[in-house]
Amino acid sequence: MAYTAETSPTSRVQLSFLDRVSNVPWPMLMLVVILCVVGVAMQYSAGGLNWETYAGDHLIRTALFFSLALIAGLVDIRLWFRVSYFVFGATLLMLLAVPFLGEEYNGAKRWIDLQVTRLQPSELIQVGFIMALARYLHGASWEEMGRPLDLIFPVLLAVLPIYLIMNQPDLGTSLKLMACLSVILFLAGLRWWLVLIGLGGGIAGAYWFIDRCLQLGIDAAGYQCRRVLVLFDPQLDLSGAGYHIHQAKIAIGSGGLRGQGFGQGQHNQLGFTPENNTDFVWALLAEEFGFIGCMVVLFLFTLLLLYGVVTALRARSQFGRLLAATLTANLFFYVVVNIAMNMGLLPVVGMPLPFLSYGGSALLAVMGSVALLTSIWIHYDVPVGSEGKLRQ
Repeated sequence: MAYTAETSPTSRVQLSFLDRVSNVPWPMLMLVVILCVVGVAMQYSAGGLNWETYAGDHLIRTALFFSLALIAGLVDIRLWFRVSYFVFGATLLMLLAVPFLGEEYNGAKRWIDLQVTRLQPSELIQVGFIMALARYLHGASWEEMGRPLDLIFPVLLAVLPIYLIMNQPDLGTSLKLMACLSVILFLAGLRWWLVLIGLGGGIAGAYWFIDRCLQLGIDAAGYQCRRVLVLFDPQLDLSGAGYHIHQAKIAIGSGGLRGQGFGQGQHNQLGFTPENNTDFVWALLAEEFGFIGCMVVLFLFTLLLLYGVVTALRARSQFGRLLAATLTANLFFYVVVNIAMNMGLLPVVGMPLPFLSYGGSALLAVMGSVALLTSIWIHYDVPVGSEGKLRQ
């Protein structure tokens, strides 16, 4: 595919440092800061009102990654364009190393122990994958998006990481990568008939998988199938695969309208809700701050997602538009899947809640998305591609 840059009489090729700082989307970053503060508070509560358990580390990581995101957000968008394939390649190499160097936890092998911290490449590759797709599809013509043969490369780009993540096993992240691939291809101009074929294939695949799980039954089902079966009937395995959903729903229900108060959620504080600092931090939030607190946090996420949509709409380069829109969609999938999982509407797939869940890799990936959205916002009218090359 040929790469072309959009230009207009008002397009700017070079921005000074002061121009970049003055154009920083501070309201969007303030939303991130507020959500991070909520996250630190939740980690403090999850650790038994103790800084040393989770909150201290989470605060340090959040402050460090946010600072790096702010710096990276000032970087010229054309530089991100140029290193997109490199970022994807680096994250793919880390993902390839997981089967050989990875550590197993709760039946899944997803982490690499670096001594100082544990790295989860499946989180980081999401950003690299979206960057690589946005660069490849930059400048794609309407005719090219209508020819199935021209879609082989972006599909092949997705096959290996999805296969590796599926084998960890991590069904949630692999499905999320498929969803991001679908979103970016659709936004790049994919024909409706191809969209319908893909949608039909996805529905058929889901039906086959669920039917297979039902035939196996809870005793013979594997790791992923058990999670699906207890979604339809949590009573099947209350002490095993259904335990997480059952306890989370109890915690959410006990919060009521206003919650039991900060640090006063007895179900969580007594340890009944597992992993209330990571995947089930939403259940902790619901028990302590109730429906009102959850709606406030959901409103903050909605505003942040709207900022991502506006960032995509105002970007004049195809690379910026596709990158901002798909990163925003990925963030949306994070939020929706985690909350639905906590409420028993989706299987437990190990999906963190951005900025609130404890962990390093997911937080780094989300902050990386914030950095790229910031850069796209600042450089919204800077041409990208052959006509917008960085001056040597």
